[in-house]
Amino acid sequence: MRIEPSLGIITGSLPLGGSTTFLCNLAGAFFQAKRDCLIYSFESANPLEDEFARQRVKVHLLDQQKMILEDRLEKTVELLAKQQPSAVLASLSPSSFEVLRYVPAGVTRIGMVHSHDPGVYSVLQTYAPYLDIIVGVSRKIVETLQQLPETRDLLIKYIPYGVAMDKSLPICDSTRTAESPLRIIYIGRLLEEQKRVRLFPEILQHLRESGIPFSWTIAGSGPEEDYLREQMVAQKPTEQIRFLGEIPYQQVGDLFSQNDIFLLASAYEGLPLSLLEAMGQGVVPVVSNLESGIRDVVTDSNGIRVDPKCTGGYAQAIITLHKDRNRLAHMRLAARKQVESLYSTQTMADQWIGMLVESTPQQTAKWPGNISIEKPLNWPPSFRTTKFGKSIRRLKKTLDCFSRSSSFL
Repeated sequence: MRIEPSLGIITGSLPLGGSTTFLCNLAGAFFQAKRDCLIYSFESANPLEDEFARQRVKVHLLDQQKMILEDRLEKTVELLAKQQPSAVLASLSPSSFEVLRYVPAGVTRIGMVHSHDPGVYSVLQTYAPYLDIIVGVSRKIVETLQQLPETRDLLIKYIPYGVAMDKSLPICDSTRTAESPLRIIYIGRLLEEQKRVRLFPEILQHLRESGIPFSWTIAGSGPEEDYLREQMVAQKPTEQIRFLGEIPYQQVGDLFSQNDIFLLASAYEGLPLSLLEAMGQGVVPVVSNLESGIRDVVTDSNGIRVDPKCTGGYAQAIITLHKDRNRLAHMRLAARKQVESLYSTQTMADQWIGMLVESTPQQTAKWPGNISIEKPLNWPPSFRTTKFGKSIRRLKKTLDCFSRSSSFL
């Protein structure tokens, strides 16, 4: 008889953002379905700790300040051997894929691709010999993997993110009129390279020159936060700009429900989970017209896609929707319907569980009692990877921890 599918998830870290929220939603859905699923992180930070606890997801955190990578790899394999999962998922960073080198035959090895980014594909190409399945969150990612010589012969699955929807939150406010300020929101990391948040002051200037009333809420933190706070200051009674910083995940749904437009001017994405969360609450996306992820979700009926090279297009789309509130209302309903029908947490969980059921072996694999951790594949040969070099690095970790603790005395 086929054994019950179970999952061990490895991640290099749990940063505040879509990849971590996905892990929480997936593991929480497994718990609801009474399926075994544990998460192992190579770093100690867990900003969504409360949300993991609320969904009863168990997370093992390893401290990068106390343990060298090789020791964290060994500890993770040891913990996996106790769990005995039928499948192991490497979710984020090369270190999580390193674990797959030590997963025994008979356990399904899965790689996750969150972003349509050359660096991510490079990792997949390196670790392709240790993979059985690759999951991409967008059709473009899947198409790219099917064309790479190293990955095209593997089983490649398209499984987009799923989000929880609070149907009790309203998506239409009967007290608002066509003259009411349009409510714009951005939730995410305040980064320039991917998110292009330095376009926000330019977009603000276009909105200001148009004369439309608006409020703009920015939730999140990052290296560009100080710059944006300095550049984006309200100048008229008809405009309001709010910086909320990082907010608890439990407040995201309610915050989206209080807004009309979700703005995302990214240069590249996989499938923005915040986009699905916004649309699930009836917020209309004005987003970059990117091949990966966004075109899978945003259509002419539920949002506006803007050519990333036409930076003035983001403001023009917002101005257009302000002037056509009937179109905005129809888009709000269409956005919510799209997510409800195709991108719910339940739909995502059903796809993952179905994939694991198909790939689960007939009998439990035998995990090794002891393993010898080799040099990580992406590390060049050097003294630091020798036995003596590892001892030196362990000693340095100990001394650094002692130094940090002494500074608080």
